[in-house]
Amino acid sequence: MSLRRSLKLELLLNQIALGFVGFNVAIAPHSQRSSWNKLYRAMRANSRSTQYRLRSRIRQLEHGGIIELWEHEYRLTAQGKALVKQFKVHDVTLSHGAWDGRWRLVSYDIPVEKSAQRNTFRRTLKAWGFCLVQKSLWVFPWECSDEISALAHSLDIASYVIYMSTDTVPMQERLITIFGVTK
Repeated sequence: MSLRRSLKLELLLNQIALGFVGFNVAIAPHSQRSSWNKLYRAMRANSRSTQYRLRSRIRQLEHGGIIELWEHEYRLTAQGKALVKQFKVHDVTLSHGAWDGRWRLVSYDIPVEKSAQRNTFRRTLKAWGFCLVQKSLWVFPWECSDEISALAHSLDIASYVIYMSTDTVPMQERLITIFGVTK
């Protein structure tokens, strides 16, 4: 899923989680349209084609088990809540305080059946500033075990991820330059 598409999905799911996409489906269409228009304005979507795409996306989420219609409003299912939680984990930023001289290594061997989670995990490590040392082996100079654990658990891949801390790594001088840290 592209970053732009995932951001739109995140916005839509957050709106549903907050109850913004709640409307009475039994009432006349014009009142239903009023509720939709509030959502469209929030998403800066005023064209008919965008409104159609939004309705289609909501139908897809409903058929996919992410949201459900309950007492005249949409709400997140357990699967949808897990997805929103996953988005929140990805919004985390890692602190870059003074370097303690230790390297944090993250390694993973995620099976093919979980390739979507593997791709998300890899993209998040890259976005957080990790450096790829070898295939599936990433390095970072600052403490981040809690964040890695939360990310791995949110993606349901914790059993495939290893977090290590060490004093030295091969090509240490190059990594010191890349991260701009001082010993």
